[in-house]
Amino acid sequence: MKKTIAALLAVITLTSCGASAVVAEPQTASVNGNIISAGMKAVKDAKTDRALLELAEKESRKKNSEEQKENNNKTNEDNKGEEVFPDPEMPNEVFYLDVPYFSQAEYPTGCELVSTSMLLAYYGIDITAGELIDNGYIETGSVYQDPKNSSKLRGGDPNKVFIGDPYDEGGFGCYSGAIVSGLENILADEQYADKSLEIRDLSGMAMKDICSEYIDKGMPVLIWASINMVPTEKKESNTWYLDDTDKEFTWTSNEHCLLLVGYNADYYYLHDPLRQEATLYERKLTEKRYSELGKQAITLIPHEKEETDAVEEESEDKEEASDKEETEENTEAPSEEAAKDKKEDEKQS
Repeated sequence: MKKTIAALLAVITLTSCGASAVVAEPQTASVNGNIISAGMKAVKDAKTDRALLELAEKESRKKNSEEQKENNNKTNEDNKGEEVFPDPEMPNEVFYLDVPYFSQAEYPTGCELVSTSMLLAYYGIDITAGELIDNGYIETGSVYQDPKNSSKLRGGDPNKVFIGDPYDEGGFGCYSGAIVSGLENILADEQYADKSLEIRDLSGMAMKDICSEYIDKGMPVLIWASINMVPTEKKESNTWYLDDTDKEFTWTSNEHCLLLVGYNADYYYLHDPLRQEATLYERKLTEKRYSELGKQAITLIPHEKEETDAVEEESEDKEEASDKEETEENTEAPSEEAAKDKKEDEKQS
């Protein structure tokens, strides 16, 4: 089924999350034994694409259920005499968050910026991908020829800055570290101080855990994977020495940043700035690409401002009460001492 759906989608070949898009040649694909013509019209027809995806989802769920039963039977045979605990299955129902969607049409290599803009918009912070750069929230860097050695390239660290120009197809992009820094700059801005949001770097966390701990609780998550979940690769032509550490670095080709907004037993629902909202990607394949990009993930944790204010007020009240008690003690002490002195003076007189 994976190959069937892929045959109906546009094939995009590029270095980072946007460059020249190449539409696949007309071909045929089989879905449940039916032959479907997959020409340009089928590729561009969103309704057809969605119908096929839903059909693929249904068929994949049936196939996975049969494979799961077969694997469980095999596991039980291999572990006779031992108690077997099968892996928990994800629920069949869909968990889907209503998150604003933006396309990266204006930003050929700015998938990280556009996905971040979607995440911020979910919490009421309206900053475009362009403003993230233009307003200095996220710094930029470049790749250039080493002036001392023309055979070497030098450049910025994508974990600290956005490499290249997001408006240009020749740009690269950035990794999670640069986005975390950008979010810190945004939340430090006075105009967003009332949002009470906490930045949480989830890098290294398994996607199924991200779903149960964050998606289920209403928090969308930025993840790094690849364009259309195609294989990633390391190219010597995309290697440079970092300006600040002089370490050799190689950019991961086909890198792509998306916003995870939902899931079901077979698919993850991702706002893909190159394609459409709630794009379905197979779970295992997505997890593989996610791992290839170092399992980078970021989210924002909302905190109720009223609760924060209540805690601060309670703390202030306790501090005031403590100061009052201390003042009363200091006031009472001299009074007792003065009374004793007065009695001694009366005895002497």
